[in-house]
Amino acid sequence: MNGLLFIYVYFIAGLQADLLSKTLLDPYKITDEESRSLKEENSEVRGGFEDQSGCITKECSIGHECRLDDFGKPFCACAESCPNDDPNAFICTNQNISLPSECELHRIRCMCKKRMPQCADQSFSHIHLDYYGPCRQVQECSEEDLSQFPKRLKEWFEDVADFLETDGRLTYRQAKKTSAAIWKFCDLDLSKDRILSHREMRPLITSLKGFESCIKPFLHQCDDDSDDEITLEEWTTCLGIDSDNVEDLCGQLSADEDTAQETK
Repeated sequence: MNGLLFIYVYFIAGLQADLLSKTLLDPYKITDEESRSLKEENSEVRGGFEDQSGCITKECSIGHECRLDDFGKPFCACAESCPNDDPNAFICTNQNISLPSECELHRIRCMCKKRMPQCADQSFSHIHLDYYGPCRQVQECSEEDLSQFPKRLKEWFEDVADFLETDGRLTYRQAKKTSAAIWKFCDLDLSKDRILSHREMRPLITSLKGFESCIKPFLHQCDDDSDDEITLEEWTTCLGIDSDNVEDLCGQLSADEDTAQETK
């Protein structure tokens, strides 16, 4: 892996830990920091009412903020602004528009869905995340690139696992007890049914698509029965991994995560 690609992978790994986690669990869930910021901002007097409980406890999704109606009842509205001060938070939308953050995407979509005058283009009511990083020209996936992609993908999984283990967000036991590719499958499989749905695969696509045009053709190729799902067997076969005892390893990794949570 050349130096430039490794730097980009390192950057994407950081995004995975800091940004993809909320996409994996809930693409509309705000971070604790964002939540605290909104709560502090909305603890002020709004609409003539002193907020003592409303917006202090009201949770709003990313791109939204809590406000009080004329009766002092809290509700979630499109955010007036987003904390777009992180240069590494840029995203590319399905309309090939670069935005400074996911918050900005959801704020814009919210305003357009409500047909607010701040909406610059009504088509933005259907805007969504395409991939992380600013929009760029992505080259076509050639047959040769696709044939070499499984090797590159396994190397990328190893780099991500090493980064997260070094950063303390993945235990050595989780990262090293099985191949990084199997760890990543188990990590993406939120339902723990040994099947990756399209929704569960989306974080992988959005994190790689910006510099790996073969990710979607590869996943399509892995889906042998064309049911828009990838089983653990299809995954290991596609990546050329020995599938012996793989399911047990997924179960052990899940048990390790539960144990780690209990000890916190």
